Amino acid sequence: MKNTEKPSATTEQEDLAELYRLYVEGRRVTDLDLVKRIRERSEAARRAVFERNGVLDIAVPSIRSLRVGDEQ
Repeated sequence: MKNTEKPSATTEQEDLAELYRLYVEGRRVTDLDLVKRIRERSEAARRAVFERNGVLDIAVPSIRSLRVGDEQ
């Protein structure tokens, strides 16, 4: 069963503070629950952007427009 509860802002802030601390110390994230929460929030954000904007194909056209003689 999926947990559909939205994590509190405090939890998100605590997670972010922990990530910053580990980054500054040059250590890896070893807390599997923290990794799971980060991945779930990242996936939710990705889905929200996709639902709002659809497929965002900006990289390929931008690169092609920078090539000499390959402008569309």
